[in-house]
Amino acid sequence: MLNQPFLQVALPIVAAIWIASCTQNKRIDELGKRLDDGLAAINQRLDGLNRRLETIGADLKEFYRTLTDLYKRISKLEPGAD
Repeated sequence: MLNQPFLQVALPIVAAIWIASCTQNKRIDELGKRLDDGLAAINQRLDGLNRRLETIGADLKEFYRTLTDLYKRISKLEPGAD
């Protein structure tokens, strides 16, 4: 039975291709998982950055409101300042 050309030539090639495809699938799955983990970490860092930027924005609004109040007070104290 081993003298048949299919078993001598094609079967080892088919087996090698099958093993290679299984190995590649595992590598692709591993790369996909690593990519997903990396994207999750990036998203987490961006969420933290967004929270900090929102805090800075709120602080700047408060600073602007304070400056506006000070300008109004100075305008009331100094006649002709407007």
